[in-house]
Amino acid sequence: MKISELIKELEETESYKKFKSENPATFFTAGFFVLDLVSKTEKIQLDFFLPKQNKIAAFEYPFKEPKIHE
Repeated sequence: MKISELIKELEETESYKKFKSENPATFFTAGFFVLDLVSKTEKIQLDFFLPKQNKIAAFEYPFKEPKIHE
């Protein structure tokens, strides 16, 4: 799956729409795909920078509410 497809999927969620309306200056900064070979799990995370707060908002797949990091 391409990162652009993941961003489009995220943008269709209600949680992202609410997040974007509350943070209109936010922008995409990073995407992570982590494979844990020991536990045979995977994690997808899309990060957005919040310039007014100087923080990162992370959306983990399946996309729900973001976690705000310092």
